[in-house]
Amino acid sequence: MESKYYIWLVLLSVLLTGMTLLIYYYWRKKNRTIVLPAHFLLDEEHETKVIKSLRKMMSVHGKNVFIDFSEIKTLSYESYMILIAQGEKVYNKGKSVYLQSVSKCDKELVNIIKRKNKNHRTLHSYVKLKDSYIPFFQNTKINPQITTGIETELKRMGIKNYYEFNTLLTELLGNAIEHGIKKKNINWWLYQYRDREEQKMFFAFADMGIGIIDSYKKAGLPSQYKELNDEEILLYALEGKLGSSTKQPNRGRGLPQLRHMVEKKWISDFVLITNRVSLRYINDNFVIKQHPNFVGTYYYWTINKENYTVWKRK
Repeated sequence: MESKYYIWLVLLSVLLTGMTLLIYYYWRKKNRTIVLPAHFLLDEEHETKVIKSLRKMMSVHGKNVFIDFSEIKTLSYESYMILIAQGEKVYNKGKSVYLQSVSKCDKELVNIIKRKNKNHRTLHSYVKLKDSYIPFFQNTKINPQITTGIETELKRMGIKNYYEFNTLLTELLGNAIEHGIKKKNINWWLYQYRDREEQKMFFAFADMGIGIIDSYKKAGLPSQYKELNDEEILLYALEGKLGSSTKQPNRGRGLPQLRHMVEKKWISDFVLITNRVSLRYINDNFVIKQHPNFVGTYYYWTINKENYTVWKRK
C-alpha cells in the first residue's frame, strides 16, 4: 500500500510541477506581451495610449518582447514607423521583438507592415561609427538624395525652389547625427507621403535619442533657466533662448527655424512629441499637453500649395 501511495504522490507532484511551469510560462509571456491599443495613432486623442504601449516595450524584463496586433482597428504609416523605430531601440538592448496576431484579412494593415504602398516612403539611417571616427559637419554627411527625392515630389505639386524646407530637413537630420555621435551611433527615421488628390505632402521625422528636454537637462541649462519645467524648456528651445544642447557652434538653429515656419504658416498640421510633452499648433497658438515619457523626438507636418504661396509672398 505504501508503494502505491508513493507512486501516486510522485505522479501528483509531477502534474503540479508541470501545471506550475505552464502557468509560469503563460504569465511570463503575458507580462512580455504589449497589446497595442485599438487606434494606434499619434493624434491628439490617441497619443497617450500609444506612448504608454511604446514605453512598456522599453521596460519589459527578459529577452523576448511580443507585440500583439489583435485589437488593432486603425494604424497609420507614421505611427507604425515609430513602433518599429522603438522596436529597434529595444533590439539594440539585446532583446528580440516579435509581431503577433496580425490579421491577414486586413489588407491595409498588412500593407502598412510590409510597406507595399509605393506612395508611402520611409527612410532610415543607422550607422555604427568607429571610436576613431572624427565628428563631422552635417552638410558633408547628409545624403543629398534624401532632400532631392522629396524636392522632386514637391515640384510635381508646383512647389519649386522651396529652400526653407531643405534647410529645415537638413537641421533635423544634422541634429540627430550630432546627438548620435555621443553614443557612436546614428538613428533616425523619416516618413513621406504625397496625396495626389489633395496635393499635399505629409512628413514625419523621428530622432530616437534621449529627447529634446532631457538633452538640455543632461547638458545643463543656463543658470537663469535652471528652474524651468519641461513645457517651458521646450518652448524656450523653440524660441532659441537655450542655444544648442550640444554646446557646439552654429547649432541650435533647427527648433527656432521650425517655429518660424510654423508661425508663418509655411508648413501646416505641426506636431512635436518629446519626453513628457507634446506640442501642437492649433488656432495660431502652441498647445502643450503632458503624457507618459516618450523615448526620442517625433515631428510631424504637412506642406501644401497654400503654404508655398504664403512663403513666396514673404
